[in-house]
Amino acid sequence: MLLQNIFSLINSGFFFLHFLSLLKYRCFNISHIVISQLTAISFISFICYLLLYQNQLIFECKSHTIYLIRYLEWFLTTPLQLLILSSLLYIEDFWKRMLVFCDLSMIITGLLGDIFQEINKWISIVFMSSSIIFYSPIFIFIFYDFNFKSVFQIILKGKNEPEAYFYYFIGKYLLLVWILYPIFYFLTYFKIISTTQSFIFYCLSDLLAKLVFSRWIFHVFCYSLDFPKKKIIEQSCSHHDENDDNNDIIISNLVEDIVVDINPMTTSLNIPSCL
Repeated sequence: MLLQNIFSLINSGFFFLHFLSLLKYRCFNISHIVISQLTAISFISFICYLLLYQNQLIFECKSHTIYLIRYLEWFLTTPLQLLILSSLLYIEDFWKRMLVFCDLSMIITGLLGDIFQEINKWISIVFMSSSIIFYSPIFIFIFYDFNFKSVFQIILKGKNEPEAYFYYFIGKYLLLVWILYPIFYFLTYFKIISTTQSFIFYCLSDLLAKLVFSRWIFHVFCYSLDFPKKKIIEQSCSHHDENDDNNDIIISNLVEDIVVDINPMTTSLNIPSCL
């Protein structure tokens, strides 16, 4: 229990610091729905891990422990992450709702499968299988629809290729981390790892899935905001360089007009009339 409290406190501290950094960023006259969603994710994770540290919404069963607060945190934060990815591709609202529905259904059936472990294992297996089925559309969306071509053509409209790579790998990174959750779930279900070990794995996975994901999106989004400014600066600098080149040409022409005649007795300097 001590180890679980330590990891809960560490996670809550990380999410709180990240929440403060995003809140500070939004104060600099930059307000966007993506930043608001990232701020909400950090705040919800901070509150849930703080409650987890205080051992709230935790139920001890005969063979395992049900962390209801963890399912609540997933129920509130993972739809926001999916909305961020789907919004980047400008997906229709109907398909956004379907993705959120599948995500929430996946979490609910996973929770029911966790609860029914103590009642009926066959019913528990049915709920866990249903959870995997509901996860399939999410996997297809991130793996197949959120590809580099879509990111480059839809999000960035072919303007900035490095940024397209950043967005593309964000989706694949989140998919990779989310695959770890069912792995830990089944390892715990079949008693391969202990509840404490799975708790630590879940804490680390939450940091990877939410904190790293949020910072990744945050920095790429900031890069998107700064990119037009950089282009303006580059254009102004190039214009300034062109003016400098023109000035050098004018000066060289003037120098060529200056004729210096050197004789043994006298030296005459012929200066052009324009000077």
